[in-house]
Amino acid sequence: MDRKKKVKRKREDKDGDIISRLPDELIHKILSFTDARQAVQTSVLSRRWKLVWTTLPVLNFGSYSQTVPCSVTAEKEFIGHVLSNRNHQSQIKEMNLYVVYPNSLAIREWFRDYAISHNVHSLQIDSCFYHLDPLKLSSYSSRSLEKLKLAMSFEFVNPLEPDMWSLPALKTLDLTSLTYVYNSKLPISYLICLSSLQNLSLDGFDLPESFTLISLTTLRVSRCNLPQAIWKLPALLNLELRDIVYPANMTEFFSALGRLQNLTLLFRHLPIKDCLINCPHQLVSLIIINATTRTCGSIMVFCPKIQNFSSVGIFTITFGASMLENVYVKLREGIRRKVVATSTKWKQYYRRFLFMLPGFGSAKILSLDLETIKALSAISDIVARFGSPFFNLKYLKLPRGCKESSICGSIKSYLLDGSPKATFVTTPPQVTELDPSAAVGGEGDDQVRSSREDGDIGLWHGHQVNPEFRCLLDFIMKKYPETFEHFTTSTESKMFCLMKLNMLWSSVYSFLRTSMAEVNDKMMTEYKAQFADLQKLGFNVNWLLSHLNYINRLFTKSLLHELDEVDSRVKKMVPRPTASGTVGRGHTVGKIGDYLFQ
Repeated sequence: MDRKKKVKRKREDKDGDIISRLPDELIHKILSFTDARQAVQTSVLSRRWKLVWTTLPVLNFGSYSQTVPCSVTAEKEFIGHVLSNRNHQSQIKEMNLYVVYPNSLAIREWFRDYAISHNVHSLQIDSCFYHLDPLKLSSYSSRSLEKLKLAMSFEFVNPLEPDMWSLPALKTLDLTSLTYVYNSKLPISYLICLSSLQNLSLDGFDLPESFTLISLTTLRVSRCNLPQAIWKLPALLNLELRDIVYPANMTEFFSALGRLQNLTLLFRHLPIKDCLINCPHQLVSLIIINATTRTCGSIMVFCPKIQNFSSVGIFTITFGASMLENVYVKLREGIRRKVVATSTKWKQYYRRFLFMLPGFGSAKILSLDLETIKALSAISDIVARFGSPFFNLKYLKLPRGCKESSICGSIKSYLLDGSPKATFVTTPPQVTELDPSAAVGGEGDDQVRSSREDGDIGLWHGHQVNPEFRCLLDFIMKKYPETFEHFTTSTESKMFCLMKLNMLWSSVYSFLRTSMAEVNDKMMTEYKAQFADLQKLGFNVNWLLSHLNYINRLFTKSLLHELDEVDSRVKKMVPRPTASGTVGRGHTVGKIGDYLFQ
């Protein structure tokens, strides 16, 4: 590069024009977060920018007009100018319209028709004004549309007139009613013929009493009356309910969701009423957020397989037949400003929180935010009168900015005395904090560490792994080092190594958590097949197969016949098989892998 070009380059860098040398793909990504009017205005920056806006794959209209008002006519002319002067050789993937003016039915219909005729993948039309316009579903039919978001005042067409949309590729549907009442009954025609739908969000609609979506994995429902009905959602994994009027009995509702794993309940405007959450199947994570300060009812949770629980706000909760792995407790920031400022009223509010904590007595890892520590300190004189409710605690995770030395003795006793071996830490192993803003950490020992100090947080013996794997993998390496003697990664990709370690971790973790009460022939066969697959991947898991054979022998008639000759106290501790070959529920004697790591 000659001297003149170097001087020119330095001048460009000094003038801030370095962004012009970015590739179009990156500039498109940056402009996708701006309004189309702002994107078009960049054409005056330089020759390089003159035509960049004409190839944008994402176009947002209307958000700029929220701060710079303009008429419907002017906005329509601008949208027409952008769409007619685009580079039509460049595909448009996403179009978003934010309507900030009334009487806009014509522009919304025109915008919709343009998007569908140009095969966009994502379409969003968001209205800020209340205007009832009939919504014809057939006008939204598209073979390319994968995501559709509509926020408007819906007026449903006559249900006797056949009208439905054809959206074979649609994966995400988000409908928001601007009427803000709990009486808009969503017609069943909105939910049928959506064979590929995976994510559904409904805000302000009462749901049909029955509907079927075979591919739906995530459902979010807000501001509605929950029907006393059973939905047929065989693939549903995630359910979020916000400000819902619940039916008196929800047992049948939850029992029909056989694959549900994650449940979120949010109370922003409606108070919590007495509620029973009975999920006897696969629910492992529960989040409850109470954004009100009013006195509320109590929640009873019966989810035997639940592992993770996160709470925000104050409410009464009880867990039945559950041993919690991780509990994350958070009080809203600045909660003191929301409560009456007098000291007496403030302490009364925090006392309600003190009666909430015993519900988490079975937690192994308890994470508290800074506001929670402050709340307990504010009522330390009251806390001192209570014994510790935490009988199963191993780690108590302190929030960033809080040191053990700053916690008074009565608070320490309340938190730890129920579990003598429990310790304060900042990064416990296998913490799965459900709070979105919380950092997930993991370490194979009990030492106190900050997340900033763990430079190799994703490494395990030279292998790149997820942090939550590390604790169990360390246990296996320490107790059964032969497991990894043939596990080599020299010729394999990092992703494939992670996949194999993930399979080992998930298989062992599931095996360890299986109750003796659940043992049957089918389960033993499935675990034997899983362990055989691990052998094929290079893991020596003979120790698992030996333990599996031991468990199998334990439930054979020959062994039970021998046990009949043993001392009567021993015989009472040994579960006998039922007629079906499964150990009776009343004879639970712990987990199937209780002695593997002792």
